[in-house]
Amino acid sequence: MRRSSNDTTARKINAIRATAGNDGSVCCTCGQPADDPARRIVRGVIIEGCVDATHHGRLVSPSGSADWHNRKVAQGIRKATLQALTSL
Repeated sequence: MRRSSNDTTARKINAIRATAGNDGSVCCTCGQPADDPARRIVRGVIIEGCVDATHHGRLVSPSGSADWHNRKVAQGIRKATLQALTSL
């Protein structure tokens, strides 16, 4: 099975962070555990939340949280993060 570019991007970000000593158990963006990202919910709808690569592949799916994490805009944020990390 071929990995999606979304999976590849998240794996690359997490590999860079692992090399720097981050074990991936806690998100360096929101400070939450990898399987419980920060979410702001209003009337049952997520309106704000962390989309960091730390959470990728660790969310229950299907779920509103996984859907939020996998939106196109969230994927774009992770791509921009990877570009920033590889340009250092």
